Amino acid sequence: MIDFKVFEQARQKHPRSEAMPFMAELRQQMRSHQPYQGLRLLHHIHLTIETVFKVEPLLLAGAELTVSCPNFIKPNPEAVEILLSANVEVNLEGNFEDNYDICLDLYGELPTLLNPREGVVELTKLDNEIYQSLDISYPLISVDDSSLKNIETFYGTSKAFVKAFQQLTNEALVDKNLVIFGCGKVGKGLVNELLGLTKELVVVEKNPKILEQLRARGIKGLQAEDLDGIRAALKEAFCVVTCTGVNGVLSKEYDLDKEDFSGKYLANIGAEDEFGDNFSDAEVLFKKAPINFSLAEPTPVQTLDPVFYAHNIAIDLILSKELEPGYHSFPSHLAQEIIEKWGNYHDQDIAFLRE
Repeated sequence: MIDFKVFEQARQKHPRSEAMPFMAELRQQMRSHQPYQGLRLLHHIHLTIETVFKVEPLLLAGAELTVSCPNFIKPNPEAVEILLSANVEVNLEGNFEDNYDICLDLYGELPTLLNPREGVVELTKLDNEIYQSLDISYPLISVDDSSLKNIETFYGTSKAFVKAFQQLTNEALVDKNLVIFGCGKVGKGLVNELLGLTKELVVVEKNPKILEQLRARGIKGLQAEDLDGIRAALKEAFCVVTCTGVNGVLSKEYDLDKEDFSGKYLANIGAEDEFGDNFSDAEVLFKKAPINFSLAEPTPVQTLDPVFYAHNIAIDLILSKELEPGYHSFPSHLAQEIIEKWGNYHDQDIAFLRE
């Protein structure tokens, strides 16, 4: 039987839980209605203190919940202890039984391992093609494939990157030269954050439209094919950052020498090892893992809260039986409603997040 007093004690010990009004709302709703009685859920995302507060509403809803963690992210020991003390089933071995109704996933690990009865909700995707190419008999909803994730990337991951870099290197990024590979959701947020520290940014990007947008803002953008330009930028770089979403991209897709990266700080903020086999763990900060995960709080809690909320409530979309098997984006109208609420909760200007 779940001991919910353990969760109450954890919230008292970690005041940052107060910055999670969406989770507080869900706790109230689920405690009252308990809509997931008997529903078997596998919860498989990074296991932090914030994740503890995310799974609590699911337990209050009556779900039979197993909590796990992707194998490339080290779980927070205190978070594990809280869950075990509350009598929550924790599986960190990855030897899952294939008997779940719904999987709450991260980085697309579970659809290749399990065949849930009802569906999958994906928190952070790697590539749309991965999911769209899957031959699945259930609906898969991607929260990442919505404007909602911009809260996390614009406000959260980018701030965590700067904090993690300073903690890992004891160096500041003020007025430093940086070369950034990739300018998708994470890259755009990182550029926005770094512009408050330095104007010396060079962004390497394949998408001509994004390059045009960067240049319109006075930011130097280089085509991925412009190896001479990239080499020149690397020569002046203080730090090189990868956030393309492509595994091993620097080793596989760029004909660059290791000497081009010599003497630079190398940092990855993508989900995969974007530096690849040509670079050792020792040559890249935090052993090539996303450096924000070197922090006890990898992403500011107030930016995780609305994304966690969407990840949880997408269960209802699957249970509605209205979705066909296959890939689905998280509904844009729900994403916008959550964004508006988040802006009101935290008094944030969210004009650029509106569709």
